[in-house]
Amino acid sequence: QTTTARVLLDNPDRQWIPGHFITAEVFLSEAEVATAIQDKAIQIVEEESVVFVAGDEGFEPRPVILGRGDGQISEVLKGLQAGEAYVSTNSFTLKSELGKEDAEHGH
Repeated sequence: QTTTARVLLDNPDRQWIPGHFITAEVFLSEAEVATAIQDKAIQIVEEESVVFVAGDEGFEPRPVILGRGDGQISEVLKGLQAGEAYVSTNSFTLKSELGKEDAEHGH
């Protein structure tokens, strides 16, 4: 999103020239959380948010209750402990395999 902002900046080396465009990130708030996960790890299975964790027979979905998030990282309120390993990349592949297993057992 693009917007106009007027800000006061320290400029001892005169690097900033009035009227130039810059790219900036604005943090509205910051909070420490006990456990946080990458949003790309979160899948929806049977209307629940889950992450995949290693189980006795491979990876299995674990329901999680999510708190605050910023679009990239979400707080985990329940379902995963701090430091516990989870699948953060290509978890959608595991979800699709889970769907195949359900379809096979249904016949």
